[in-house]
Amino acid sequence: MELAPSRDSNAQPTGGTLSDAEPVLRPVSLTPACVRAIMAGRKRQIRSIAHPPNGVAPPVGACPLGRPGDLLRVREGLSLRIASTRLERLQSIRDEDLAAEGGMWQESAPAGSVEDERVGFARWWNEVHVRLTAKWEADPWVWVIEFEVMPCT
Repeated sequence: MELAPSRDSNAQPTGGTLSDAEPVLRPVSLTPACVRAIMAGRKRQIRSIAHPPNGVAPPVGACPLGRPGDLLRVREGLSLRIASTRLERLQSIRDEDLAAEGGMWQESAPAGSVEDERVGFARWWNEVHVRLTAKWEADPWVWVIEFEVMPCT
């Protein structure tokens, strides 16, 4: 499967196709809200901070979580097969990608409030990421990992 280029001018496609090589299985730690959203079928993407070598330029090379075809072990009975990876700035998230993020921010929204999806995602992101360089306002480079849920064997 060819990786689709992002429509975002800040996105950096990592290129490549699904490999016929044996997939690599890596453990990944996600918040309980993320796991619930995956289990409910709402979450199809995760974002992971990319660590540029000089702190400014986007990193180059492969996503450290894996390449298309690799598996991420979330917990016993839940693995994710990487479908694609790409680099982009955090604030460049598109509306359809907000939906693919699963809406975990709705669980911690102020009671009785109706929150814009982008505002809610930014608030949730800041709650989960404590380092100033990872905050929404810093607009860090992130790896966008699209996945399919796989039954564990």
